[in-house]
Amino acid sequence: MGTQTIPLRSQCDSDILQPLILRDSRHAYHTLEDFYHMKIQILNRLNEKQLKKVRSLLNACRDYEPVTLTPSLTAESCFDADLPCFYLLYENNELVSFLSLFLPDQYYGEAMGFTHPMARQRGYFKHLWNEALMKLDDYIEDMELLFV
Repeated sequence: MGTQTIPLRSQCDSDILQPLILRDSRHAYHTLEDFYHMKIQILNRLNEKQLKKVRSLLNACRDYEPVTLTPSLTAESCFDADLPCFYLLYENNELVSFLSLFLPDQYYGEAMGFTHPMARQRGYFKHLWNEALMKLDDYIEDMELLFV
C-alpha cells in the first residue's frame, strides 16, 4: 500500500465547512485557513525522515510530562502488510500528532497516540483516530482495540 497522503482541502466543501468551524469555538479549527494547513499521512512503514520527526515529537511530549510508553515504530507491528499502522498529522509541514497501531493479529490491537504539548485540544488526535477507524473498518467488528 505504501504512503497515502490526504490533503484535507480536497475532502470538504468550504461552503459546508465554514459554518461548522466558526460555530463551535471548541472545534479544532478557528478558520478555514487553519484547516487547510493540515496534512495527514497514512503509512505502512516509516522512513528515516519520518522516524526522526516522530522521535522528536515523542521527546517533546516526554519533556512536557512523564511519558514512559514508547509506540511501535516498525512495520512488523501489523499482522497485515496492507493495513497501515502509522498516522501522522502535519500542520504547516510540522509533525504535531502521531498515532501508532500495534496489531499482532485480527483479534487484538493497541493504539498509542501523541500530540505535541503546544498543539493539544485542537482535535488533531481525533482526526488521526477517525482515519484509523476507517482503515480498520473491515477488522474492527471482531477486534479488541485498546488505548495504552
